[in-house]
Amino acid sequence: MGDASALHRRPDWPARLAAYVEEARSKPFDWKTHNCATFVVGAAELLCGVALETPQIVDIDAGIAARQTQDLGGLEAAASLVFGPPIDGWKHGRRGDVALALCEGRPTLFLVAGATLCGPGLDGLVQLPLTAALKVWKVG
Repeated sequence: MGDASALHRRPDWPARLAAYVEEARSKPFDWKTHNCATFVVGAAELLCGVALETPQIVDIDAGIAARQTQDLGGLEAAASLVFGPPIDGWKHGRRGDVALALCEGRPTLFLVAGATLCGPGLDGLVQLPLTAALKVWKVG
């Protein structure tokens, strides 16, 4: 599908990223509009100014998300379809990149936000240390 590492970030990406994270800070998780995939894809599109090609999802809930992710080979494989191959090691992740980490025992996509990862939670963004990243994909 795509390779977000081949894209170029806009010159003002740091300000865009900060505003995007701030806007999402208290926004609760929603399967249809604010889940881990929509959050990281939205950030990547904002940073690079390009719509990313993603798997088609018409309607979603927890069961549908699990089946679609499984059909794509798991969350890592699904993320690789959009963002290209992951890079070696979390130490190479930088702000605005995408990471895979376990959250409450489940694989979840996060946005690298410096020394932390952030992603949608029930009451707003949750944070994990960058060292929790299992995989990282470059964005731009």
